[in-house]
Amino acid sequence: MAELPGQQGAPTPPWRYQSPQPPRPKKSRTALILGFVAAALVLCCGGLALVGAIADKPDPAPKAAAAADRSSSSSSSSAPAAAGTSAPAVAPSASTPPVVTTTTPGAPVVDATTTTAKATPTVKATPTVKATPTVKATPTAQATTKPPAPGSNLCGAPANPYGYNFCGGSYIYNPPSDICNYLNCIANFWNGVGYVIQCQDGTFSKSGGRSGSCSHHQGNRRSLYSP
Repeated sequence: MAELPGQQGAPTPPWRYQSPQPPRPKKSRTALILGFVAAALVLCCGGLALVGAIADKPDPAPKAAAAADRSSSSSSSSAPAAAGTSAPAVAPSASTPPVVTTTTPGAPVVDATTTTAKATPTVKATPTVKATPTVKATPTAQATTKPPAPGSNLCGAPANPYGYNFCGGSYIYNPPSDICNYLNCIANFWNGVGYVIQCQDGTFSKSGGRSGSCSHHQGNRRSLYSP
């Protein structure tokens, strides 16, 4: 170690001059983050593979149940043959006759008789439609009035079956519907609201007692009366 000027022969403290140490390498944060991500991906892939293997593993329960069913069916079918007993192949019912079968040890089962029951069609009774009697309306007999005898005096009134005349009596406010078959009625005879009168031209009106009656037929002449 070199001595400083002015201090020749004096010891140098150990803390003052030390040998240089090599620099420590710095760790990269990016490398650490990538390492953690890779480890997480590996763990996820391993967990998914384990779950898939567990899900794809076949269930032995159905195979065991199928084997048990086969063994029970074989034992039940071989039991009657070994014992030499007979059993009916088809259970008798109300609709079909029983089928008798005979089984012999070591021989195939043969049906003695086979019958097919056919359904008998049901005949439905067709209701009989009764004709409803038609009620015919009985015509009402109308009273017919005979015209007056040739010798009857109507005082110049036209012949009619009702005895209407010019001699005298009651005014006719409601004449029968066929009165115009015997009288020469004006065109608007049934529009009148009075009694029956004769106009000067010989026609008959139903406006007697009203102003303007027979105004288009030369005026009023005389009234027609009911006996």
